[in-house]
Amino acid sequence: MDLQLSKHLIGKTSLILINRAISNNGGGLGNENNRAQQDKILKMGSKNISAIFRVFVKPYHQAFICAILLIWLKSAFTLFGQASKILYGQRIVDASETNEPHSPDPRASDPTIAFLTPDLNKLIRSWEESAISAEDAKSAVWEIVRGKSFLEHKPSHGIVFVKTHKTASSTVTSMLHSLATSHDLIAPLTTKTTPFDPRNAGGQEELFHLPTTVPEAQSAPYDVWSNHVKFHESLLSEAVPSSGGKYVSIVRDPASRLRSACKYYECCPATTDTSWALFIIQKGKDKDWSKGHCAFDQTSRDIFGPTLDEATRAAVETRVDRGDLFLMVSERMVESSLALWNFYDLHPLDVAFISQKVTIDRFTGESTLMNGSEEKKPRVVEVAEEKVREWNPYDTSLHELANHALSKRMKAIFPEKTIRERAVRELELLNDIIWQVCLPELKEKTPELNDWCREKKMDNVAWNECHLDMMNFQRLNQAAIRGRRQRL
Repeated sequence: MDLQLSKHLIGKTSLILINRAISNNGGGLGNENNRAQQDKILKMGSKNISAIFRVFVKPYHQAFICAILLIWLKSAFTLFGQASKILYGQRIVDASETNEPHSPDPRASDPTIAFLTPDLNKLIRSWEESAISAEDAKSAVWEIVRGKSFLEHKPSHGIVFVKTHKTASSTVTSMLHSLATSHDLIAPLTTKTTPFDPRNAGGQEELFHLPTTVPEAQSAPYDVWSNHVKFHESLLSEAVPSSGGKYVSIVRDPASRLRSACKYYECCPATTDTSWALFIIQKGKDKDWSKGHCAFDQTSRDIFGPTLDEATRAAVETRVDRGDLFLMVSERMVESSLALWNFYDLHPLDVAFISQKVTIDRFTGESTLMNGSEEKKPRVVEVAEEKVREWNPYDTSLHELANHALSKRMKAIFPEKTIRERAVRELELLNDIIWQVCLPELKEKTPELNDWCREKKMDNVAWNECHLDMMNFQRLNQAAIRGRRQRL
């Protein structure tokens, strides 16, 4: 039953019973002969509530009214708890705070399982053996996604993702968007295409007052941050205070990042890898690279700000070694996703991703794929890449640090090499299943999963526009309903 309706019915029932009890003792509250009794009741404080019961209410009514009051108090405390969680950004809870704890680690009972839950392990095994169709797999995924154990599996900390340019950060953003909507987490919505900068005047005010995916929470604190932003400590302390001082970002080999940026932002000739390489070798040193997203050491500036020096480098290494900063590596996305799963204690489905570049209509879910092909690099490209790494000392150092830290983290999570390899294989199979069941050709099969699939496939801009449109539509619909009621 709806909580508001329950409160209304409980309140009405309480008043009726009290009125009847007093009537049985000589008249109702509206009776002229009993106005003195009525005034006496209204003036009596909480200290005299027992006196009211003794004087006016029969013993068998006393017990019933007490039960009703207890039910009402429980509802009030429930509402208060929900409001306080929204107000103070504490919607993220540990497993111990949920009605049902996270599923026990399946590896404890089955050493052949690397990181999957039992239901996903069963699905993966069937998929690996070609014993299940894509249609049946979609139905199985839907049963897991709609289940209590998945819905209540919230991250251990609030998530701050410092998005970087041309590093496959959109793939991570899609993961976090799906995570937020699947588990009812507060994530800000924005159409802003340039990075937020809390260091500028008014920057923090802008950052902390954004609409969110949860209608009741229309400002910080948030549970998840995944938009472009110039890193600032206020992200951890005020925007997402439940982060516990932890945050995550992603890096890429500076040579491949610059080549991708040249193609996307058209800041240098890059119609082919060879033409890009020849430009780098012949004219790259003389070009002004200081502006735009093709700037040298751009990833380091995205994560740590404009000042890059040895003190900054040392501070970064300290954060990584301490475990406060986790750097994903785009060339090792599957391993990085497994480490992300461990870093925030996520459900395996939350780190499954669709790796292809997807352009998606935010309403229909129709997608257009842009698949790349892996080819052996010509020698001229390798020479150009080495030059770019030399010109980007901080990004090159950061990339090396991230690779070393990721390898160390993976060994800590999966000490045995065979289990580590199995974990990678499991996530690759899970990614393949998600890709197959979310194909447009299957949208008529188990259509209930289509919204979840759409969340997995949308990039940052499309996702924000979609949820802002839905929020505005709900507001218009509610306004129209209020207008009709007023006219009636």
